Amino acid sequence: MRKLKLISLFLTISITPTIAQVYPTQKIKVLLQQKLDEFQQTNQFPGANLAVILPDGQELIVATGFQDLELKKPMEPFTRMLSGSNGKSYFAVASLLLMEQGYFKLDDLIYTYLKDEEWIDDLPNARSITFRHLLNHSSGLMEYYPLGNFMELLKENPYRSFSPTESISYSLNKKPLFNAGEGWSYADTNYILLGYILEKISGQNLYKIIQERILNPYKLTLTEPSVKLNYNDFAAGYARIANNPFPFPGKTIEDNKMRFNPQFEWAGGGFVSNVSDLAKWMKTIHSFPQLSASSLKELLHGVDAKTGKNHKYAMGLQIRPSELLGNSYGHSGWFPGYITDAAYFPDVDISIAIQFNTDDTELLKKSTISILNEFAALVHQYLPVAQQKYGIGYQIHEFPSSKTKGQNLQFQIWYPIENTDYQEQPYINNENLLEAMQAYGYNGLEKNEIKNLGTYKRKGKLNSSPIQNMKFPVVFFSHGHGMAAINYSLIYEYLVSKGYIVIAPDYELGGLRVLKDGTAQSSKQDEFLKNSEGQQGYFKIIENWSTQNEEILNLLKSGKIKNLKSALNFNKLYAMGHSLGGNTAAFWMQQNKNIKGAINLDGGIFKTINQPENRPLLVLRSQPDYTIDDLNKRNISQQQWEEMGLKIDQSFHDGYSNFKNKKEIKIKGAGHLSFSDAPFVVPSMINKFGGKKIKPFDGYELILQHINQFLEENP
Repeated sequence: MRKLKLISLFLTISITPTIAQVYPTQKIKVLLQQKLDEFQQTNQFPGANLAVILPDGQELIVATGFQDLELKKPMEPFTRMLSGSNGKSYFAVASLLLMEQGYFKLDDLIYTYLKDEEWIDDLPNARSITFRHLLNHSSGLMEYYPLGNFMELLKENPYRSFSPTESISYSLNKKPLFNAGEGWSYADTNYILLGYILEKISGQNLYKIIQERILNPYKLTLTEPSVKLNYNDFAAGYARIANNPFPFPGKTIEDNKMRFNPQFEWAGGGFVSNVSDLAKWMKTIHSFPQLSASSLKELLHGVDAKTGKNHKYAMGLQIRPSELLGNSYGHSGWFPGYITDAAYFPDVDISIAIQFNTDDTELLKKSTISILNEFAALVHQYLPVAQQKYGIGYQIHEFPSSKTKGQNLQFQIWYPIENTDYQEQPYINNENLLEAMQAYGYNGLEKNEIKNLGTYKRKGKLNSSPIQNMKFPVVFFSHGHGMAAINYSLIYEYLVSKGYIVIAPDYELGGLRVLKDGTAQSSKQDEFLKNSEGQQGYFKIIENWSTQNEEILNLLKSGKIKNLKSALNFNKLYAMGHSLGGNTAAFWMQQNKNIKGAINLDGGIFKTINQPENRPLLVLRSQPDYTIDDLNKRNISQQQWEEMGLKIDQSFHDGYSNFKNKKEIKIKGAGHLSFSDAPFVVPSMINKFGGKKIKPFDGYELILQHINQFLEENP
């Protein structure tokens, strides 16, 4: 035996809202509350609010600490705060709405619209800045408020207002930071200037546009412009004493009103809000229905930013990667006395927002996006499960092979149990398996990503008793090459909840296994492939897996697993698998005449028997929806990609020509990794492969619907 050189990973998506998802919402809320309370007690900041919107639309909101320390007034879930630069997202969308009305184009020079302003030639890069440069902070303009006497005027008269042109004036006659479009530097100046131009050319008030087109229709009732001194349900802010650029350290509220006029922020942010509205808005903006597809694409397109490793800045949105959940789209916000951050994780369909009534970052000890990532990961570990007709039990078994000397048969059995309330189990059911993944670097995953697998939960009670006096159809599930049975747990859970028993072998040849003694190993798969010509190595693996399936089936029929013998209905036997396992399912069905039908989940054509086959075969195939940019990254032209597609289609037609009852379905937007648990347990894994993807819930809904329909139509 040699230890496994890991080659590939999971390959699917998981259960969807329309297949009736069940989240342990109360448990998640308790854990969010505990984590937020511990964070506040450890770091001793005044208070905070947190909101999470789950994929099924449920909203969870928790609060901690105080909204007013001196009055000992507790923070409440719907307490509001100034949201700072997070508000740029509203102004960015309002800009594109005006663009679609024909007032400007993104790559128009702003000079064309400002040439009658007496100050325009004093603006750095005046003749080369476009609207796009303002929206993504690539104009080269400096931040206005640290310049000149802005702070002195604010200190002299805290309640004064600043017009847009006053704020812009502080950036005039300065050397640009770089040529427009050739660098990146964040500055409210960009959005103040953008707002001024838009109101000038449209004759419309941007706050009014935002109110009528965004806040009202999407019921963001806790959000309003920050243009006055007092607000309902408003937390006192606590501005840092040291290194405060504004002349108002300490508590921001005095005699129930702000100590200074927040009006000057305007298009640079300019809103009072609450975490509930912020989380809703971040999810809404990502697919904003009032914008055309092309405008939405522009809104979400990012340029390299300097806010963190691999960060990008789109239009009023920061694109920030996470170790586990893929890219998030959102925005942080700072205003004297307050810190805000909100983000939407499209790969897992989780939206989250947090607000602190302090701007002392030393108290937080970490970036706000890292805080959001941690809370989002806590939520995500509670994977959705199907609305269960039955509860879920499983066992793990190991027997010596009767046909191959020195080879063991290791397999999981998943089966219906009484639908009782039981604790979630770890997704990785064996610590040795997690250690093996970490030791060998599972398919290019980073160490932290692999470690995170150990935190995820699933349904399933180990070694529980099956339902008595009932028989259930049996489904053999073959995993993909270089993978493990555990990588498809969500499919097993779904099938068991519908009344099937799933047999999931961990193949010794061509797969990752952890034996009961903790040894992680595979067989001589490398020699198998190395010493074989063309596809012969894969042929041998498929033959070996089919042989193991047959051995396990005979073992089950013998009654050696006594407590399950009476529950197995071998008159309703199905074969199913993913990737190489999908081809195994089709091949094994041709060998075993008792199998009712087979399902191939995105498996290639490696081996079939050249004889007519009338039993049903379902082939579910991925159909990646790559853009021109995606193809360019792969050095593939559009023509080459289309030709490759035609060749693959022809190979499927030829390879399965002897199956007379074959149904083939392509799932557009899905990739090969859309047929395992990967998009749920390691969503960042999917991003590494590029290309457009349907959302995990949407994709898995289609996959499970087709699987369920096939099994019901072929009893």
